Amino acid sequence: MEKIGAFLIHGITKTPKELEKISFFLNKNGIKTCCPLLPGHGTGKNGETYFQDFWSTPTKKWIRYAEKEFLKFRKKCDKIYVGGVSLGGNISIKLASKYKVDGLILIGTPIFLSKILSIAYSTAKIILKIINKKNKGIFHGLPIKNILEIKDSLIDGNKKELKKINCPTLIFQSKKDDITNPKSALYIFKKIPNKNKKIIWFDHYTHGINVNSKKDSKIIAHEILQFFKIRETIG
Repeated sequence: MEKIGAFLIHGITKTPKELEKISFFLNKNGIKTCCPLLPGHGTGKNGETYFQDFWSTPTKKWIRYAEKEFLKFRKKCDKIYVGGVSLGGNISIKLASKYKVDGLILIGTPIFLSKILSIAYSTAKIILKIINKKNKGIFHGLPIKNILEIKDSLIDGNKKELKKINCPTLIFQSKKDDITNPKSALYIFKKIPNKNKKIIWFDHYTHGINVNSKKDSKIIAHEILQFFKIRETIG
């Protein structure tokens, strides 16, 4: 029997709990899932992400860890899909552009940020330029350089990676997203060369996945099964 796997990456400051319900529905339909916990996340006693641990972890460490776990999981699968929520989707793009995968799943993945976040990043660049010579980019314990690295590496850097992706791609995007500019979905759709691609629009929540919503998670899992033509044995 063919072993199908889905390697799913949570968003920044989140944990695999964000993907718990989607994983449950995929598992019920014969898809084994792997949802790694990124470094610097979920370090609190109750599984929450501590601000200091998160910002002190470089972006490249998230990418390296996700890649290592992906390669381990891939060995167990005959067919593998990779995907993620928000910046977890950006890491998935990097994996799909580097390795052969059978499909890519992107949920609220930013290529362009909302207007307010774009202003925030521009401000951070100015702050870094002013303080960099004196204290190496640290402002009240906040590593400004790491903040900018997220956008430079995972968001802006992904634009050139999209043309390398040649697998079926399923994109979920909310029209009311207050973090990811919705035009990101259209940009990804246009730049990925594979013709088997689809955007599914939502307008009833803002960014990422409502982890408490069984309905939304079931819709996303159902669309994944339909798009990749995987028999849905349990509704």
